[in-house]
Amino acid sequence: MRPDPGLVTLFEHNLDALGVEYAPELNQRCGSSDMGNVSQVTAALHPSISIVRQPVAGHSPEMAQAAVSEYG
Repeated sequence: MRPDPGLVTLFEHNLDALGVEYAPELNQRCGSSDMGNVSQVTAALHPSISIVRQPVAGHSPEMAQAAVSEYG
């Protein structure tokens, strides 16, 4: 995955304008994605932001509840 620096800057700027904290975890592995291939041929960004205040397991009932919450 080769994130485009310009897209990263815009993404972070917009989150800041919305008052959303963003602290990327570098080298985080989150399963598989075709974004790595896409990023080799065009500008790409594959960010993630937390929708929970306390860590929960992905693909869990707790994450499903967080996804439909106001914060989510």
